Amino acid sequence: MLDKETKQNLEQYLALIESPIVFSVSLDTSENSQKLAEFTKEIAEMSPKIS
Repeated sequence: MLDKETKQNLEQYLALIESPIVFSVSLDTSENSQKLAEFTKEIAEMSPKIS
C-alpha cells in the first residue's frame, strides 16, 4: 500500500517511538475497511512498538 520512499521515511520516524502504540479500528466487510485493515497491518509490521 505504501510506496518504497514513503515507507523508508516512515521507518525513520517510527524508530523514534518511545512508548507502545495500539491501533484500535472498527472494520466491516466494505472495501474501505479492507484497505484500512491492510494499512494498519502494514504500519504495525514496521515497528515492534506498534500493534
